[in-house]
Amino acid sequence: DETWRLYLGFFLVGLSQPLYQCTPALLSASWFPENERTMATGVALNSNQLGIGCAFIFGTMLVSTEEDIVPYFGLLSIISTITFVGAALQFDDAPPTPPSDTARVIKGSLEIKIPDWMKAFGGNGNETVGGEKKEKVAEAPAPASTEEPTECAVGDIAKAEKEIMSSLIAA
Repeated sequence: DETWRLYLGFFLVGLSQPLYQCTPALLSASWFPENERTMATGVALNSNQLGIGCAFIFGTMLVSTEEDIVPYFGLLSIISTITFVGAALQFDDAPPTPPSDTARVIKGSLEIKIPDWMKAFGGNGNETVGGEKKEKVAEAPAPASTEEPTECAVGDIAKAEKEIMSSLIAA
């Protein structure tokens, strides 16, 4: 019984949904000024639907027998991989200058804690790179600098959110 393959495929497709449904709004907020974001988000979301429609059209044109299914999925895999690699090589994290004040606030540095695996393999965690102790935190590249301030304190944002919520509750 090969039914498990079908369920595994559905599961993997389900895992990808947050990526293609949530990413357009984030991209438009980072790359477009406020007056163009709705159009950018709409175009990105509808491009996904257009791609699905093309897959249905070309699928019916290229698959006429059961033996045509595997080569068709192979072709889709090759096209998807080439597109992904091309986009990954050319895509920047953010534009050189933020398109709006809100894009300036959205950007920041991403810190990822890297576990010290050397201790698990007999190291003492004090290994050095080039004579200096190795860094334990990987940081994303800093956003493009501008003459205006680009950082907003998280505490200030939380305070403003509480004030807004309390004013809404009181009203």
